[in-house]
Amino acid sequence: MKSHVEKKSLVENGQIDIIVEDKTLTFKKDYIHVDYIVSSGFEMAGDQAINVILDIRLTPTLVEEGQVRDLIRTIQDASKKMNLPVEKYISVSFSASNNS
Repeated sequence: MKSHVEKKSLVENGQIDIIVEDKTLTFKKDYIHVDYIVSSGFEMAGDQAINVILDIRLTPTLVEEGQVRDLIRTIQDASKKMNLPVEKYISVSFSASNNS
């Protein structure tokens, strides 16, 4: 489909008109099958009215944020297992090396 207007027409009217060599061809939506091909690193979901495409590639920043969230979750789980009061502060220290 060439445009959003044509897709809207297909959804609302149940058909779409396409002009070929000065002749108007009418296609009913029951006879139209549209496949979307999404590039690697992207995902798409939606319905007849709207489609959303998400960039799911992991950047170094996203990986780092995920590691921080995992660390926080691990600390919270340990705190819960030790029955520590939620309102109390926890002091945590750790060290890391630059070696892979």
